[in-house]
Amino acid sequence: MGGKEKNTAFKFDVVDDVLVVDLKGPNITDPNLIDTLDKQLAALPAQTDRKAFVIDLEHIDAMATRFINCLLVMLKSVREEGGNLKFCNLQPDVERIFKLMRLHQVFDIYHSRDEAIASF
Repeated sequence: MGGKEKNTAFKFDVVDDVLVVDLKGPNITDPNLIDTLDKQLAALPAQTDRKAFVIDLEHIDAMATRFINCLLVMLKSVREEGGNLKFCNLQPDVERIFKLMRLHQVFDIYHSRDEAIASF
């Protein structure tokens, strides 16, 4: 993996040995899109030797709770491999959902991509 890569549901880049996943938006509510993202994101940890991941939600205005479950599964698999997964740039509605579901107690969340990357 090197440089920027494009994908149907997201793009990723490596910055300071951190794999940054930039999800395309604005909504992750379609079941087919969630299935695609679930498969692609779940495969990322096995496809790289990286242990540090950031998911940038800057372009996401809404997401289904089913997709949040995908993120929880990814967090678990990354941590089982000795890595960590962090989130950044939550939009107001997504941030509200995360707080209501108390996900800020589960996920490491940062205001900016730079802050998330620097936290490793």
